[in-house]
Order: sequence, then structure tokens, then C-alpha cells
Amino acid sequence: MRVCLFGGYDRDHSRNRVIRRALESVSVEVSECYDRASNRVLRASRLVGQFRRAQKSADLILVGASGHMYMPMAWLLGRIYRRPVVLDAFVSYYEVWCEEPGTSLVKRWAGLAVDWIATRLADLVLIDTKEHVDYLIRLTGTARERIHAVPVGSDASVQVPGSLPQVPPFRVLFAGSFLPLHGVGTICEAARLLRGESGIVIEIIGCGEASKQLEQDYADAHIQFRNRMSYTEYVAHLGQSHLALGAFGTTPKTERVIPCKVYDAMAAGVPVITANVPAVWGLLRHGENAWLVPPGNAEALAEAIRTLRRDATLRARLAGEAQAAFRRHCAPQRVGEILLAILEPLIGTSQVPDAIPPSCGPES
Repeated sequence: MRVCLFGGYDRDHSRNRVIRRALESVSVEVSECYDRASNRVLRASRLVGQFRRAQKSADLILVGASGHMYMPMAWLLGRIYRRPVVLDAFVSYYEVWCEEPGTSLVKRWAGLAVDWIATRLADLVLIDTKEHVDYLIRLTGTARERIHAVPVGSDASVQVPGSLPQVPPFRVLFAGSFLPLHGVGTICEAARLLRGESGIVIEIIGCGEASKQLEQDYADAHIQFRNRMSYTEYVAHLGQSHLALGAFGTTPKTERVIPCKVYDAMAAGVPVITANVPAVWGLLRHGENAWLVPPGNAEALAEAIRTLRRDATLRARLAGEAQAAFRRHCAPQRVGEILLAILEPLIGTSQVPDAIPPSCGPES
């Protein structure tokens, strides 16, 4: 199979990086029609020109993560050159724009239109979890057989060699944005509850202007706010951490996603605490390969950090079991097998397997 990755996607985003590596791991030949020119007309003309040259060596077009805006162009090229077009939706524009403070009703309706048009133009749509599949079906009315869940996974290079750190201070890492999904406020409140306990440092990576007020509000907590950094730098920080944090927001989206940082921690063999929500139940089990807490509950998060700080044996067991689960279900090779089974029917015949293991059910 030969796949052409198409669009102006973020090459460094975990989703796009893993998709490419996953396809290559199962011997799929991957080419790329890529441009991020600020001038949209120039960008479009370059992408069309690239595909005209590449189309003979491509069996299908795969539009990169969140590439809804490229779907009309990809659809037209697909029809001209008789190539199926797959959209890696990854997110809903409607939901993303609704989460932005002060979003107008017009922009929300525009987001819904973007989602509806993009999913209608695609021969198949990929998204990250079964819960997101259900949401996209409800939102856009797309037929279930045209939407498939493919786990985000993590690039294998994220794996950090060596054993977990044992020396103080006890480092707890969060990396991500300040969207409501992630629940940074809950993390900061947990840090405040732990401020009387020496030797704990909570590191928050991904700060910008949004963090200035938090830095002032939580100046008495043991928090190190750090600006956004490269993936390589982030991985280095992850490898020096005793514990990683996932997402703790209380939005509907929190219930439907497994954040990239959770997969990264699993791949790196770092124990993780994250919210106990439906999306994680098929992969994580409380006390076995992760520590799950109620979303938005700073007290429960603080107590979880205390518990895992006291018990190095428990941390090592959670990390080992999480890494084993990652290798079984979400490593690039496994993601590649899932993708191959989903994409092959477009140019051949095959059966599509479940993208993630069966739900384990909620754990307390």
C-alpha cells in the first residue's frame, strides 16, 4: 500500500508523527504533499502541484490530523485522479471553537459546518477513541461504518532508557495547553494542598500568557511553570520525572479522550495519574497500570500524589504494567496494524479490528 499524507498539518504533533511511523512500521510506503505557506492561495497551488507529481505513487490520500480545511481540495484531487480520501479528524472544530472564551454563535455554527462538510467529503474518517466516534456520529450524522477509532499512541523514540528516578525532589510533570479539557486549575489547587509537604515539585510545561495569572495565584505552591518546548526537551523532562499527570477537566470532551501525554508516559515507563473517565477504561485500570481520580477533584489528585510518592514499589509496578499495555495496544507497530486493516478495504479487502482493547469498566 502507498499512502500520501496531505495538507499543512503540524509535523511535530504526536498524532501526525505516530501515524507516519505506524504506517512505515507495517511496510506502507508513505509520501507527503505538505505546505504551510502563510498565503493560502500559494499553499493550495503548491499542494496541488505536489500531488499532480506524486499521484502515480499513491493509492490513497490521508489528510493529516485536524485537516478539515484541506478536505475540499483533497476531495477534488481524489475525484480527478480516482484516489480514495481519508480524513484524520482527530478533533471536532465545533467543539474546539466552543471551548474558546467568548466564541460567537456564528463561529460555533461555522465549526459545525466545517465538521459536517469535512466528514461528508471523506471516504473514511479517523478519530482517536470509540467515545469520539460516537460523538462525531451524533454531531454530524456520519454513518458509523465510515468512522474508525485509531489510538493516538506515542512515537517509540519517547521511551526513556534507564530506571525511574529515585532521588529527591519528587518531580511531578504536566505538559499541555490551558484548555478546559486539561484541568490545569485542578492541578494547581492540588499543588496548593501539597504546599506544606517539602520535597515535591510540580512542573507545568506549556505555559504562555495564560499562565501569568496562575503564577501569581499559586506563588506559594511548589509549581515550576515552564514555557512550551520542543518534543525532545519535553521527553528529557519526562525521563527525569517520578510521576506524570494526564487530564483532569470536567468538560464533556475530557470523557472522550486519552491525552497524548498519557500515551507518552506509558511509553516512557513513567507512572501516570489521570481522570477516571470512559475513554480510558479500555486501556487503563486503577491501581494496576495507572492511578485514576475523579475529574476536577483537587483533593483526590493531591492524595494520589501523596500515595504514589510514599510507595516506590507501587510506582514501579504501575509504570511497568502501563508500558506493557502500551506495547500491546498502542505502540506504533500496533497502530500501524490497525490503520492497515482500516485502509486496505479502500483498495482491497480486509476486516477492521477493534482499535483499542474492550472496555475494562470503571474502576474506583
